[in-house]
Amino acid sequence: MQLSLLIGKKIVSPAGEELGYVTGAYLSRDLKSLSALTAADDEEEEFILPARTLQATRDVVIASKPRPSSVCGVPAPIGRPAYSDKGEVLGVVSDWLFGDCEPVFLVTRDGVDTGYAAETVAAGESVVIYLSGKRPAPKKREKQKNTPPVTQNEDTMSDPLPSENASEQISEEKIEKEPVSPVQAAQEPMPQRAELGSRSLLGRRVVRSVYDAQGGVVALAGDRITPEVLSRARKKGRLLALTVNTLTKLY
Repeated sequence: MQLSLLIGKKIVSPAGEELGYVTGAYLSRDLKSLSALTAADDEEEEFILPARTLQATRDVVIASKPRPSSVCGVPAPIGRPAYSDKGEVLGVVSDWLFGDCEPVFLVTRDGVDTGYAAETVAAGESVVIYLSGKRPAPKKREKQKNTPPVTQNEDTMSDPLPSENASEQISEEKIEKEPVSPVQAAQEPMPQRAELGSRSLLGRRVVRSVYDAQGGVVALAGDRITPEVLSRARKKGRLLALTVNTLTKLY
């Protein structure tokens, strides 16, 4: 299944109640399985559908009524720029294939799609693809050792006390930051809730014009996204295309 086919689909409960529509997705931290879907109702209020609540995903998404307010995992990096582990530009992540096959990310450049196994992909602010093999395992955090309490003795009592403005002097020192490479950016932890829902698109500017299947205008390049544009994109099944063309420019 293609993740893009779920974006914009109507969500109904097992009893037939309309809950809203799909706006995005969260993946497991190893990027190999679907963790949850992000969704919005007719008033554009967002909610979460954990993968375990999904009962069918063909013409419509059938799911139990949502209750959780948070989700585990990382946002699906659709629309994010992709680089090789050598720093070369590969294109833009356009889709994620999962289900009956091993999960694969599709990267688009110059209109050509290339698939990369999920185990070779590291997703953060940018996407890094390790062309030579699996992505490196995340570094384990070292536990801080408990230090014994310091007892006062003649030596410690004789040490000069720090000046009152010592902390101010330290805080005023300028620390030069090294530039962050795409590999480092992809390994940075993601926030618990990222801007993947449709409401986060409001006010963004469209980079490239988006049209429906009949050639009708959904949004023109340079337009600001309004609730009317979101509604039109959802009805025409072009919500994913609108999302991609506001996050970054396709190659």
